[in-house]
Amino acid sequence: MTDSMNGLSDKLRMLGVQIGVQNLPNTQTKPLRRGVESIFPDGEWINTPVGDVFSLIHKYPLTYSQGISSLIPPSHITPFKRWMKIDLPENQYVPEKFLFLDAETSGLSGGTGTFAFLLGLGYFNAEEFHVQQLFFRNPVDEPGLLRVMEDIVARYETFVTFNGKAFDIPLLRTRCVLNQFPDYFVDKKHIDLLRAARRLWNKRLASKSLSMLENEILHFHRTQDEVPGWMVPEIYFDYLHNQDAQPLQGVFYHNEMDIVSMAALFKLINDFLNDPLSTPEIPGMDLAEAAQIFHEINDTDTAISLYRKSIDQELPQPFLIQTLDKFARLYRNQGEMEKALELWKLAASCDQINACIELAKYHEHKTKDISAALHWTEQAALFIGKPQYLTPNPPRSIIKKEIDYRYNRLNKKAGKKENI
Repeated sequence: MTDSMNGLSDKLRMLGVQIGVQNLPNTQTKPLRRGVESIFPDGEWINTPVGDVFSLIHKYPLTYSQGISSLIPPSHITPFKRWMKIDLPENQYVPEKFLFLDAETSGLSGGTGTFAFLLGLGYFNAEEFHVQQLFFRNPVDEPGLLRVMEDIVARYETFVTFNGKAFDIPLLRTRCVLNQFPDYFVDKKHIDLLRAARRLWNKRLASKSLSMLENEILHFHRTQDEVPGWMVPEIYFDYLHNQDAQPLQGVFYHNEMDIVSMAALFKLINDFLNDPLSTPEIPGMDLAEAAQIFHEINDTDTAISLYRKSIDQELPQPFLIQTLDKFARLYRNQGEMEKALELWKLAASCDQINACIELAKYHEHKTKDISAALHWTEQAALFIGKPQYLTPNPPRSIIKKEIDYRYNRLNKKAGKKENI
């Protein structure tokens, strides 16, 4: 039996069959090590004395549309500049001097241990919008990124970011200090589009994140290449561990779309503010917010037209009441009390307490009609007891105390009149 088995083994060996487990080849799969240059072959490495940086540039024609907005720079930014208090002299708006900036970082909370491993920079030339992305494969190359960034930043006068005042710019300034580089951002002007978004769409949108603005305002939706921002640090640290750049493709896409969407949003906001009355299909809530902006920059004619146009649309009742109150105060400040009173009466018909109080004040102090002043004070007292309690910020107890005080004072005045 043994001899026959040995003979079979010999025949199997002659056929090349491995007998036993010894000398088996190692079948364990080696981890893939794909460099970033293999994922983005159109990029290039920039070698500096202080670190190597990968640079990737994508070019967009100005007619390219990110949703409903092209990348053609707005013709001027006068209302936007006055509203955002941007220190640019009149008629000195030069799109080629604006730099759009967004950083992908090793953490989302900032702090001295957080660094930017991918920097997206967007800028115009006469015919195109360029997105340049700077990346380092190892944190020891961070000084190289800062050096290349210095050369680019020096060409521009104004930064445009989204939440950059709170995050991107302070983080980059910290990294410059820690790496003993100059502060490239000093004396530069800065436009943070998040501030504009919070104001224009504060009431209409629950979230003012860039992704929400893309979906709801630009009507743009990212492709399946997108990765959510909260995953970016984890993907980068995985790359540091395994040196496989393939998952970074989604991070580069995320960063590039942030830059392009900022340029499109900048265009859309300015086009709207430059000609708000002719812009089609603008929701009434946006028109009312824009009216307040024009009121603040002392363009009352435009503000009045926008308030009127917004009220003609179907506004949610709480927002309608606030809009009527703001519109009435504008008229009052312009000395057009009859128009203000008409708006306050309309607001009072919707149980708006402040409108009742304003009407009571007017009749007490201007027309000296104590009976009318009492009527509107009683209406305010009636409304404050209702569940909806439609009035801005002050708590119910404070408003009620004011109404009771006014009611008692008016009753005393009415009593004196009866004794005369």
